[in-house]
Amino acid sequence: MVANSHSCAGDVVDAYPLFQVGRGGSTPTPALLFEKVGLRLANELLSQSHYLGPSVNSKVCYGGFVGTQLVCCQVWRSPAARMLPQDGSWLELCRWCLTPAAGKNSGSKMMRWVRSQIARDMPKVEVLVSYSDPFHGHTGALYRASGWINRPTHHEDRWKKNGVGYPSGHGNWGTAKKQSPKQRWCIEI
Repeated sequence: MVANSHSCAGDVVDAYPLFQVGRGGSTPTPALLFEKVGLRLANELLSQSHYLGPSVNSKVCYGGFVGTQLVCCQVWRSPAARMLPQDGSWLELCRWCLTPAAGKNSGSKMMRWVRSQIARDMPKVEVLVSYSDPFHGHTGALYRASGWINRPTHHEDRWKKNGVGYPSGHGNWGTAKKQSPKQRWCIEI
């Protein structure tokens, strides 16, 4: 089936197939394969490509590969917030790194795959939690698109109620830089 053709000089016709032959559709995307990875490998990518850098600990890490190159990763741990359950029923995504080499829609593909793996391999986990940082341009769009629900933190609630630039402490939680409150996202497995 030919989608587009045009005549060239000397009755030569160039034809372009309607769809690409093989995988990739009309706009090819890299073959992205996911698997469980170690924290050391995930931290190599995080050190180069994530604004927070490497993670100190994890319960489980997942990576996405194009060929042999790690192009995205997720690091999961027990929730850091002391008000969240620490009994193993909640799991927190503490780092999520997507590089351009992962390709289009890699975030939603990875999230769908990882959720199914956690549900299969960690049956005690009931809720996943993560945070987006609006100060760094993270809007939570990938969470929203994957069915996660925004559950404001107490810092975020205070920020919105006060209508001021920073919550109590002016956004300085023991760091040199001011920080905005993070948006908390949750989803049941």
